Amino acid sequence: GGENATVTDANVILGVLDPDHFLGGRLTLDKGKAESLVEERIAKPLGLSLHEAAAIESLADRLIVLADGAVAAAGPVGEFVGKGGKDRSAPGEEGGWLAAALNGARPANA
Repeated sequence: GGENATVTDANVILGVLDPDHFLGGRLTLDKGKAESLVEERIAKPLGLSLHEAAAIESLADRLIVLADGAVAAAGPVGEFVGKGGKDRSAPGEEGGWLAAALNGARPANA
């Protein structure tokens, strides 16, 4: 529903998420809007196909999740505060919590 491409958008394009049965069918996602956002914000500027851009977006998020796990495994490192003073340990905007959970579980299932 936002103005930027998200990992959720990428996962809809890649077929990881069913846009017609999101959150157990309680919500539907706009696949056309997801494709448009990924195309305009990622694919065109980088000269990639829609599916290449979606795969890169999804992979980048998985790498962030893995890095966050490595930092957490290193022990207490204080409060993790992101850009603008936002607490990055809390669920993010535009479905970031779902993407983190989904992509964090994916390497174990691969």
